[in-house]
Amino acid sequence: MNKKLNDDMSCTVKSIYFKKVISMLLSILMITSILLSPMNIIYAADNGEYVIKSISHPESVRTAVEGNNVTIILPFNDDSDSLDLSNINLTAATNFRLTQKEFPSGSVAETGGPSSIMDVYYTYTTGDDKTTQFSTRYYINVNRGEAPTFSGTISMNTALQKNIVFNYSDFINFYDSNDGEDMGSISIGTTNNSVGTLKFKGSVYKPDTRITVTDIASGNLIFEPLTAGTASYKITAYADDENETNCGYAVLNIKVEYPVSSDITFNGTENKILLLSSSKFTDACTQTVGGTLDYIKIPTLPSSSYGKLYIDYVSSSYGSLVTAGTNYNKTSIDKMAFVPYPEYFGDFFIPFNGYNTDGEIFTGKIKIVVIENRIDASTIKYSTYENTPVNFESNDFVDECEDTTGESLDYVKFTLPSSSKGTLYVNYASDSSYGSKVSSTTKYYENDLDDITFVPYSDYYGTVIISYVGYNDDGEDYTGEIEITVTEVDIDADPIIYETGSYTPLTFEAYDFQDACDDVTNEDLDYVRFTIPSSSYGVMYTDYTSSTRYGSKVSSGTKYYEEDLDSITFVPKSAYTGTVIISYTGYNDDGDSFTGVVKITVEKENPVADVINISTKEDISIRFDDEDFNDASEDTTDEELDYVKFTLPSSSSGKLYYNYSTASNYDSLVSSSTKYYYDDSPSLSKVTFVPYKDYYGTVTIKYTGYNLDGEAFTGSIKIEVASMPETEGSIYFNDVTKDYSWAASQIDYLYEEDIVNGTGNGNYSPAKNMTRGDFILMLYNALDLSATANGNFTDVPKDTYYYKAIATAKALGIAKGYDNLFMPTTSITREDAFVLVNRALKVDGKKLSSGDYDDLSAFKDRKSVSDYAVTSIATLVKAGIIQGSNSNLNPKAFISRAEMAVILYRVLEL
Repeated sequence: MNKKLNDDMSCTVKSIYFKKVISMLLSILMITSILLSPMNIIYAADNGEYVIKSISHPESVRTAVEGNNVTIILPFNDDSDSLDLSNINLTAATNFRLTQKEFPSGSVAETGGPSSIMDVYYTYTTGDDKTTQFSTRYYINVNRGEAPTFSGTISMNTALQKNIVFNYSDFINFYDSNDGEDMGSISIGTTNNSVGTLKFKGSVYKPDTRITVTDIASGNLIFEPLTAGTASYKITAYADDENETNCGYAVLNIKVEYPVSSDITFNGTENKILLLSSSKFTDACTQTVGGTLDYIKIPTLPSSSYGKLYIDYVSSSYGSLVTAGTNYNKTSIDKMAFVPYPEYFGDFFIPFNGYNTDGEIFTGKIKIVVIENRIDASTIKYSTYENTPVNFESNDFVDECEDTTGESLDYVKFTLPSSSKGTLYVNYASDSSYGSKVSSTTKYYENDLDDITFVPYSDYYGTVIISYVGYNDDGEDYTGEIEITVTEVDIDADPIIYETGSYTPLTFEAYDFQDACDDVTNEDLDYVRFTIPSSSYGVMYTDYTSSTRYGSKVSSGTKYYEEDLDSITFVPKSAYTGTVIISYTGYNDDGDSFTGVVKITVEKENPVADVINISTKEDISIRFDDEDFNDASEDTTDEELDYVKFTLPSSSSGKLYYNYSTASNYDSLVSSSTKYYYDDSPSLSKVTFVPYKDYYGTVTIKYTGYNLDGEAFTGSIKIEVASMPETEGSIYFNDVTKDYSWAASQIDYLYEEDIVNGTGNGNYSPAKNMTRGDFILMLYNALDLSATANGNFTDVPKDTYYYKAIATAKALGIAKGYDNLFMPTTSITREDAFVLVNRALKVDGKKLSSGDYDDLSAFKDRKSVSDYAVTSIATLVKAGIIQGSNSNLNPKAFISRAEMAVILYRVLEL
């Protein structure tokens, strides 16, 4: 047959795409097939497919076809010398139909020998249903395959007391099945190491025992470490075939290390001694190996270019250097100090070995961090969103100046930030409306700092550090930094913005979220899910009343529907200031979602305690009760008091003394910088107020208290110094003698103000019970009550002196009576009097903090107070108007004229 003609025909078939051309070609092929021999070779159809799509043989593991060259791969362990090709299976490609195959040189091929010839006969059908017969010759080679292999180094690490449970994947990654079977089992050779023990199915492994892959996968092969070091094993793998073929071996190296603790970090400052503490090593021991720390060893000391470790360091000539390899117990560790090399700052690690009392060892690293001594004050931190300005707070700079230098702030100079991050402005309103840009050479005084704003560069987010130098009133300077965190905004809705104080809970408003949903989705809000902020900022609650009374903490997995959002409250962490960003995802009624954030600016605020009311007489000292201050701390911060610092009163009204007995016998004057402790010395219980000679009136002394958690609160002590004549009685009424010294000055004051009158003959009748009519008259006069009267009680005659007072009290809702009767001539009980006083104060616009039953806990007879009077009496107790007698309220007793005068006086002092 003409080979060139066949090649030309093959090329022509491959290049034909149009139906007419194909018909012409088929006519030529039909003529050619008759004239030429049957060995007309066609490799592909007109669409590029090969005639034979695939070839297989039942004894092969794989077959490769490349054009008309065929390779049959037999299993690697096949021991036959030849292969019968008559069992070969052929699959034709589309449009080809196989008719027969022939082996001109015989159907038996030699394994690894020369190629055998196979002629394949077939027909090809076109779209015109015209069929033509062709043939193709194939050259077949028969070879043996590659055996499976197992090799390499298997490296594993563990720590003492931590077993290795082997997995199938630990070994299979080093196994290649090639032309054999998958791995079926392994065996492990002998080893003389003492690092650990291999166990198989709970017993010590016997070398060369076969372990199936199923046993490995089931966790039956375990390594138990005994000591630190490296164990090496020879692992042999076997194929999963009938001969269990040995596939080679790999090396298994197991490194056993002592348990490693977390880094133990000590922070210090450039040129300052850094003391170490055994407590951190004790914690590391407990967390790593358990038990009690015995001692540590430091195998390698740090470079002297960092500094040196000492024991009992006082100076370089006093104390001993820490030496490598020496045992240091907890006592020695507590005497250990790191002394940085002069001017060194940075951080480095010192390795150590720890030992507990059971002899168990762990390792770790001591991280020494030496901070450059360039910033004196604590960092002032602010946060904002990208493209959102943030204002400075002058109080932040004032506080840092006082904390750092002990003096008041005078002014500040700033180092300006990079303009690629943002700009500082004075009196900023917008990019086109502001006072000026901040200058690095300008002095910004305390009153200027509230007017300074940082404006982030457009779309910038990240952290900006702004350095400054502050100057106090004495001209001393110090350095500080402002850290501003600018958060990236990637939300759909405009931020919901709130402001609060650091001790003031903030309750969300549902319509803010509804508006956000409507703006973004044009649909009504269904519910919201929150991303919970870090507890270092505060906590979100539902139905919050107090730290012990709330519905639940807000959860990120809970759906909060529109009606729930008004009950969600964010409670800032005590003393936290800054901006809290709370992200949320909202869902409308159609189920569509949108994203947004709640931005809460928390300004610095100290909680304010209730006023501590005490009283004394002119020229009579009074010692403070430390329980009053502790109660204030617990009521305000929910924590016991630690200490108090006082703002001293004007010396024209009196002075505070410590451990005062007489004017010539006391320990010291109270200092505004001294801490007076609730449960330590100097004791708060030994602080005494001594009025200035002949002074009388009200003295208010402010203080700042600190609880055991270091949280601050403010408060004040209101000291009522009564003016007393030499007789200690009234200067107007004969029967108000020294026996009534507790009420004399108040009676005289009310008399001078035309609020009370005597009972005739120069007497006041202090012990006489007040009548209900006289009581209302006193309230009427004291509070200057007025109203348009609309009738009166039926038992109040028009010609009585208290008619107008009772009519006014009725019109104002102070006097309510019973069945339109008031019983004006009947003596009034103390609890009824207190109810009328509380009502009158409300009408007069004096808003007192409402009390409850718990405010009566100091009184023994609190249970005898009528239900209708509890709230009124508790409110007056809380305000300091009612103080009781010998821990009793005596609610059912009649109130005397003297008692009434004291109550009215305290009301007028509000």
